[in-house]
Amino acid sequence: MKDNGFLNLNHPALVAARVAALDSERSRLERDYKGKAVTPSERMARAKQLRKDKPLREFISIRVRWLERSLGKAK
Repeated sequence: MKDNGFLNLNHPALVAARVAALDSERSRLERDYKGKAVTPSERMARAKQLRKDKPLREFISIRVRWLERSLGKAK
């Protein structure tokens, strides 16, 4: 197989996996907080915990990035 220098990170399978990872984080927040707003400190704590997990979960960086970007947003 020839390496053309591209990672092909937008391959449909990888895009779908990233979407699934974010969906699982959203579902976890909805389940754990049942309609209540999730505070920025709670989101930051979750992001911190995700970074500590051993072994790291798949697509950890997209999960952490989403949590950090949503710090100022409720729910």
